[in-house]
Amino acid sequence: MLRVEFAHDGNGTLTVRLQGRLVGLYAEDARVTLARYQIPAAIMVDLSEVTFVDPFGERVLLWLGRLGAKFVAVNMYTRSICERLQLQVSEQHAGSVSGTDTQVLE
Repeated sequence: MLRVEFAHDGNGTLTVRLQGRLVGLYAEDARVTLARYQIPAAIMVDLSEVTFVDPFGERVLLWLGRLGAKFVAVNMYTRSICERLQLQVSEQHAGSVSGTDTQVLE
């Protein structure tokens, strides 16, 4: 299962919080959902609660990276994925997302 939360901070940053497994059809559904949003100037992707990423999920992360997203990776697993994929890791924690929009992909 994958949970995707979106929040806008008022300064033009979209925070995307991913929770669970970024795999297969879940990853593709997340990409399609994200593509529906008007892409803001700044995107912060919080991977703090991601437990597993497969090659489909890696493609979604690379796509977000090409859009200029910064990634919050606070544990060794997500940090190693970001390093391997050469994604820009933010030292700033995204904090709690007050979820203006939430989607659970099951």
